[in-house]
Order: sequence, then C-alpha cells, then structure tokens
Amino acid sequence: MNPVILEIKQIGDRLALYIPRKILLSLNLKKGDNIKIIIKKGKNSYELFSKFNYLISLTRDSILNLNLKKGEEVNIYFEKLQKNPNSNSLFNKGKIDLLFLIPNKTSKENEIVIDELEENSDRWLKIKSFHNRGSSKLIKLKRFVDPYILGCFLGQLQSEGTKSFNEKLEFCNKSLQEHLDFVESLIYLGTPKQKILAKLDCDKDMKNIEEEIFKFQNKVGLNVKYIGKSSISRNGFGFKSFVRSTIFAELILFFMDSLRDKIKQDIIEDNMVPFADGFIAKVLNGDGTIYIINRGNHRILQARLSIADGNYNYLEDYKKILEKYGLKPHINKKQKCVRSYLNYQSAKKLLSIGAFNNNPNHEKLILFINNLEAHGYK
Repeated sequence: MNPVILEIKQIGDRLALYIPRKILLSLNLKKGDNIKIIIKKGKNSYELFSKFNYLISLTRDSILNLNLKKGEEVNIYFEKLQKNPNSNSLFNKGKIDLLFLIPNKTSKENEIVIDELEENSDRWLKIKSFHNRGSSKLIKLKRFVDPYILGCFLGQLQSEGTKSFNEKLEFCNKSLQEHLDFVESLIYLGTPKQKILAKLDCDKDMKNIEEEIFKFQNKVGLNVKYIGKSSISRNGFGFKSFVRSTIFAELILFFMDSLRDKIKQDIIEDNMVPFADGFIAKVLNGDGTIYIINRGNHRILQARLSIADGNYNYLEDYKKILEKYGLKPHINKKQKCVRSYLNYQSAKKLLSIGAFNNNPNHEKLILFINNLEAHGYK
C-alpha cells in the first residue's frame, strides 16, 4: 500500500494522526477495522496496531522512538489486519507453539489481535488487545520456544511469582542466579531488556542497602530503580524483577495454567517431558524442601521431599505431577504441603533435571544420593 503524508496533530495533551476525509475515502478501510500502521520519519520507522478511525492517538513509545512533534509531516502506511493466524498443534519440531495457546479474547472479553512476522530466522508474534477505552501496549513473543526453558520460566512464576491476574508479571527470590535465569527467559521469549524492571523491598533500618543493590545489578544486569520499605524481618530484604504489561501478564499466566494442567494428566507425552522437567525443577527451587533423616551412625539415610503452598488446588497438581517422577506423595492439609519420601531413582532423576539448583537443598540431595551409593545403590 502506498504511503500517505499526514501532519502530527495535538489533541489536548496527546499527539495524534488526523486523517482528512479525502484520504479516508481512498484507504478502503472501515471505522473499527483492526489495522497496522507504519510511521516513517526520515530513515526511521515505527509500527503500531490500532482501530481505524479518522483520529488515531499515537503511543508514547512511537513518539519517543521517532521523536515526533506537533506539526511534523510523516509518511504513514496503513494495512488492514486479517484474521489472526492459527495453529493446530501445541508442538512443532519439538518446540512449543505459543500461538496454539493464545485465546481469542482476554479474561475481560477484550479482543486479542495477532500479527506474525519472521525476523532473524525466527517466527515472532506481535500481540495487542483492544478495549472500550483504547488498547493495551503491543508485546512481542517468540512463536516456537524450547519446552525446557519455558518450563523453567513458568515454574519460577508458579513458585515465586505472579499467580493471579495483575497489571504486571513479577518474580521474587533471594537467589541472584534465579533472577538472572528469570531475566534471560524473559529476553528469550521476546521482552526487551529495557522493559524489565527491578525493585528492592527491605527493612526500614537495613544498613547495607547499597552493597546488596550492587551485587544484584552486577549479577543480574538490571538497574534497581525502586526501593520499598517493608515490615519484613530486621535487615531482611528481597529483590523483585518484573514487567509492566497487562496483556503479557495475562497471557503468561494463561500459558502456566494450561500447561500445568497438561502435565498433571495420567501420561506425560514425550514432547512434554522437557517442559515438565523444567517446571517441577523450578517449583522445587522455590517452594521445595528436602529433609534428611539420620537414624544413627553408618546407617542408610532417608530423605523426604516437601512442597509448601497455601493453595490446595496447586498442592493437588503438584501431587499428580510428582507421581510422574516415581514418587508417592500425599497432601498434608494442616501443614499446607505435599510430601513424599525419596528413593535412589527419584533422587537421581530430580538431580538430573536441575531440581534445587541455586538452593541449599541441592547439597542435601547430593548427600542423600552419595549415602545410598556408599551402601551399594547404583
């Protein structure tokens, strides 16, 4: 489609594109059509989604990226978006197809619009939702993703992150390596690093704030822009990594619930095994504990695994998933946890999938395995 030249208008406190009637009639578009707009200024361009109208508000990102100002003339390309692309299978060549999981509408019944493109030999999905007052920010997701990486990412959120609908996706953990893993997964999925934010919550009398911030920034690579005082224990603190995006948070949580439901089924399909391994490994990192039971010197150790969660439905899910790893878990409602004794095979399996990495329980797991091997288990 050929470009049209439009002047940037100021309407109140916002900048917008005003489309004169003569141009409106030439575009073969109807009011309310889902469209993609490409704004070109000099050698630079910016792409955004919108509902077609004679007046289209410009997003903050488009204004900042192109340094747009009132009265400037820019080249505009309009393209009507066709029906969303679809997918008939969760897997494609061993990778999870996120397009298969994306619903047509949000939980508030807002329309979700998807545009697919190829970039650097990868398929990408540009996603936006529209509501009565406007639209969400555009997000970008890799379409085909490694199941183990996605499993680890969603397992982190399941144990130490956002679990309910929110305007942001947030992860909280003491381990800096876990934060780094979380940030790297976000970038892998398509989130620009500059969109990932960090916050420190700490005791109001904490003395070494700057030292801990330096450690976090040096390891994770995010600047801590927010510091919140909390009522946590004296000198206690916790870092949060998060992304502000309602549509992104909702889709990721939808993926988490959908795929957790899938791996608690009677049989985990072969393609889902790497996802299940990553998911349960990170759940154990966050909410799991190993208890070593020593009934005397030179005796074979016993080990018990526990996952704590105040949500009984999650405990039911963990119970069903752990059964797939050869365990015999039961739920303790009073203690709000699911428990199971470990044997040699299940302990070796958990070690192989990365369970309790970056966690003090990792040494307990190795201790248990080494003890059994010293008593002849192979």
